[in-house]
Amino acid sequence: MERYPSLKIERLTVSKILKKANEYQLQDNNVYTEKTFCHRSVKYPMLELAMNMWVERVTTEEIIISDSIIKEKGRQFAEAFSIPEGSFTFSNGWATKFKKRNGLKKTIMHGEAASAPLEKLPEERRKLQELLSHYNPEDIHI
Repeated sequence: MERYPSLKIERLTVSKILKKANEYQLQDNNVYTEKTFCHRSVKYPMLELAMNMWVERVTTEEIIISDSIIKEKGRQFAEAFSIPEGSFTFSNGWATKFKKRNGLKKTIMHGEAASAPLEKLPEERRKLQELLSHYNPEDIHI
């Protein structure tokens, strides 16, 4: 501890590291235990890249994306990349893992944002414009 005072490591931290020294040595020697995590690459890297770029674009535009939208976009990209239809399933599990790989978190919306289905927005705007057309503009207060 006194050898490297600038590191500011607690005695308890050093003790924990020393207790697990054998585990760390096994990992260094590429010996895998049941707790070792092995990163697997994705099956279709171009699909993953396209999905990543799409997610980046829609999140910067603050567009709300759900699991079903992620799965549908995945299907569209798979078709565009000529990935055989039966070779890949866009399941809830796939969407969950995709979100985890890309750091996407579920956001529960409250109030008006939660109650407004986006697919009905153009139709509702048209209805509102039609309704408001019966009034003088100076009588409309938003």
